[in-house]
Amino acid sequence: MMSVLLFMSVVPYIVQSGYQGKSNTCCPQNHNFYYYPVPASPPTPAPYTPPPTPKQYPFLPAPPGKTPSCAKNGKTFCAKIDTYPTQLIRYLLYKWGRTYGPFIVSESDQPFIPPKEPEPEPAYGYDYPPGTPYEAPEAAVAIPPIVSSYWWNHHNNNQPAYPYLNQHRLRVKRQSSTVDNEQLCPVRTQYFTPQAAMNKDGTWMYVVNMPNETRYVQQVKTESCINEGSSCNNICSLPPGYKSSCRQLMVQKRLVALAGSGDRLMSDVFWFPSCCVCQIIPA
Repeated sequence: MMSVLLFMSVVPYIVQSGYQGKSNTCCPQNHNFYYYPVPASPPTPAPYTPPPTPKQYPFLPAPPGKTPSCAKNGKTFCAKIDTYPTQLIRYLLYKWGRTYGPFIVSESDQPFIPPKEPEPEPAYGYDYPPGTPYEAPEAAVAIPPIVSSYWWNHHNNNQPAYPYLNQHRLRVKRQSSTVDNEQLCPVRTQYFTPQAAMNKDGTWMYVVNMPNETRYVQQVKTESCINEGSSCNNICSLPPGYKSSCRQLMVQKRLVALAGSGDRLMSDVFWFPSCCVCQIIPA
């Protein structure tokens, strides 16, 4: 009787508390489980676009190892180029003009005139100062005897004593001024103020040249073959088995240019045509 009463008192408590006893079924509400839906397939990633690569040499006429479009037929300089950074070079000259000004030199287009040799100072055979009047000595009283056996007493004064002294005036000079000079290889001489040129390493750079400011002009003289590779002038005969050919020679000239980084000026050497020579080679 007591057990029945005890069971009847416990059952309401179990029902009110929600106790369900042990069960193999997992209840999500009691264990706080969270479920996420599994996607059917992973999302496709967007295509990767790399950032633009900055130019390593933004202030060069052409990348290292390349040639700008203004250089035609193997030329090593450009008199004009469309991408010339005038404003940047003007700013750097304003900032560093005192430093690089002495290095900016322009070649003259005037012909060379050799200097005259200085005339020798007048020499005096006597110890008389200049301006002293000459006083002739008194004539000798005694008259020297005339000896007929001496040859100088029979000298004819009508004939010159040294007849060969004036022959150089009658001789025709080999290098006469009337004969025009002829070149073995004709050349074309020109003067340029280049805006771009190739340095000794083969890299093209912008050359400092400001036409409106004469102190910042670098004029360069060039001599190019008119007919490079052709035979030389037939002034001189060649031995059998040989032939002649005109060849262009280059020279290095130092100029002030813009550095590839664009933040400074620098001094470098550049290639320019210097002369045209006649080369004799075996046939």
